[in-house]
Amino acid sequence: KLHTGQLLSNVAKSSTQMSHDLLTLPAPRTLGEFIKRRRQKLDITKLELANLMKVSYSCVAHYEANARVPQLPKLKKLGRALKVDVKTLVEFVVK
Repeated sequence: KLHTGQLLSNVAKSSTQMSHDLLTLPAPRTLGEFIKRRRQKLDITKLELANLMKVSYSCVAHYEANARVPQLPKLKKLGRALKVDVKTLVEFVVK
């Protein structure tokens, strides 16, 4: 039987391990993966990102799933919303 102190200690270790695991993720290989990770790092939802870009939720979902590739005007909006240089996003598109 775990005592409250032990339980909290185990939770803290798990939480620390999860943070460590997130820090050691390999570099994103697709634009969708990059968008999702960056959005999560900024702690915003797909809907919030969609609102920032003035596009639909499904549009953002398609970008993250690599089902759709944004054209340059949308890439510019995406860059502003994710606070990254549009060149970073373009590099994924031209791979």
